Amino acid sequence: MMRSAISRRVAESSVYSMYRDHGREHSRYVALAIAFGAVGTALTQVPQVAFGLVIELLDPTVTQSQFPFADRLFSANPQDRILEVSALLFGSVFAVAAFRFASRYLWNVFKQLFQKSIRVDCYASVQGLHPKRFIQRSSGEYLSIVESDVEEVGDLPRTVLSGVSNDVVNLATIGVVLFTLNWQFSLLILAPLPFIAWFTFRFSAAVEPLYTEVRESSARLTSQLSSSIRGVLTVRSYVAEDRETDRVDGSSEQYKSDRLELAKTRLSYGQIFSLTSRLTGFVVVCIGSLWVVNGPPLFFTEPLSAGELAVFFTNSTLLVQPATSVRRYVDKYKDAKASSDRVYAILEAEERDRRTSETALGRVDGTIEFDDVVFEYGFSDADPLAEVGSDDGDAGTETAEPFVLGPVSCEIEAGQTVGVVGPSGSGKTTFVRLLLRFLDPDDGRILVDGRDISDTDPKTLRRRTGYVAQQPYIFDATVAENILYGNPSANERELERAVTDAVLSDTIERMAAGLETRLGESESRVSGGEEQRIAIARAVVSDPSILILDEATSHVDNITESRIQASIESATADRTTIAIAHRLSTVRRADKILVFDDGRIVERGTHEDLLERNGLYQELWSRHVGLA
Repeated sequence: MMRSAISRRVAESSVYSMYRDHGREHSRYVALAIAFGAVGTALTQVPQVAFGLVIELLDPTVTQSQFPFADRLFSANPQDRILEVSALLFGSVFAVAAFRFASRYLWNVFKQLFQKSIRVDCYASVQGLHPKRFIQRSSGEYLSIVESDVEEVGDLPRTVLSGVSNDVVNLATIGVVLFTLNWQFSLLILAPLPFIAWFTFRFSAAVEPLYTEVRESSARLTSQLSSSIRGVLTVRSYVAEDRETDRVDGSSEQYKSDRLELAKTRLSYGQIFSLTSRLTGFVVVCIGSLWVVNGPPLFFTEPLSAGELAVFFTNSTLLVQPATSVRRYVDKYKDAKASSDRVYAILEAEERDRRTSETALGRVDGTIEFDDVVFEYGFSDADPLAEVGSDDGDAGTETAEPFVLGPVSCEIEAGQTVGVVGPSGSGKTTFVRLLLRFLDPDDGRILVDGRDISDTDPKTLRRRTGYVAQQPYIFDATVAENILYGNPSANERELERAVTDAVLSDTIERMAAGLETRLGESESRVSGGEEQRIAIARAVVSDPSILILDEATSHVDNITESRIQASIESATADRTTIAIAHRLSTVRRADKILVFDDGRIVERGTHEDLLERNGLYQELWSRHVGLA
């Protein structure tokens, strides 16, 4: 879908734009649902008129029906007329049920198709967001938008468009029936409608900001719950249950307060609407009864029969109900608008993040150069998605000064293995995130094979780069599917080689279903070391020109580490490899080692060269081997 000028769409009407962009292709279901609903609603007047006809037959003073069509359609004999009216009433009840079933089913078909279209588009936009947003923003907030907000927007047609179309038909049919019977009395009971319309606009203005606050506090609560539950073992290991409970309690308290404020406003306006409906019924009964008994009052001239009064009374609530339903429609619309604004914020952010250059990187040999690269963790306040404090180890804390990397300059030749070491928070992870274009430098250039990566499509760079994160993600899939995620087209021989290179063969043989063993939250669990080896196999099977290992052996024992190191050295012989290491022994045989401290490269050279300098690397090595 083309999403140009998204900001203008949000300003005009995000809900309208959402339906125009995602619902137009399914409009045939809307048309049929409205048509069936209209017929079903119009038929609801049959029981009202039938009740009036029966009441009229009970009045011995009536010699000629006041209903203009009754004498032509029904028998003159009272008993026969009652049977005919009863048969019509019985048939209309079934007809109304059938048409309403068809209408509601079609609305639900449209809802599901509409929601699917929005959800897929929103998810695609989340995938297209700049990776910095996932470093700076909780994934729970994106999940809340893709799930809850999309659900809220998708539910609007069935509840509001369906209701409005039926109410319009309802008002039209009621108006035709009542004005046909007695237009003067009809004008009298329609008098409250202008007041209801004015009050509806007041309600709309009052409730919109409250819905926005509720959706935002709901997203914060979802994010907090997601964080606390996913990290439950860490929470327990630090006996921090009370702290996490207090955080959830704080988020829940804010959500509760926002919900109660919204409920108070809705109920206040709702009671006024309800009172208006009851007063209308009171006016019909009192004034209508006097009209029937004493004749037309004041300047009115049209007589009113008991049968006609019965029709007016049964319709009085139905007549005011569409007007009072406006409160519910506005209520639902404002909630959906708050949700659609959040969905469009994702689309707008993705449009901003989209690269202007789509130039493919082409073949990659693996030469890398950082040319005076500077990066600071900070984001524009004008961003459509509110940013939260960074959780990156290099970025410091909310209260500290923002972390600054650079200026960093270095060259890595094709096929070299380069170790990246340094204290925690020194800039190692930020260094590789910049290379992968998960972040973009504020100044300087990063070149791959002499080409500035900011001028190329980042996807082409990542396709030629294998990345093993310190905490790799394991999908809810089989072992084979997790490994082949790096290269779905790999053949069986390439899969087996990746398993061997990652020292996974023995682990897989111990699994009941081997490579077909399912992993994930609800399936088999594997250790942290096994997760890392699966991630290494995933990176190797993609046959990358550049391989990045971010503490890739931090969760394995020394024996497994040495086996993985031997396999990796073989697998990386002809490709550029960057290895971030906490265990310095894993990079001692690297062609070059870059030593980071406070966002800068303070030393560089081979293992032996750096030990001779007695600098930071020598201090780190001494700690590693237990000499300090």
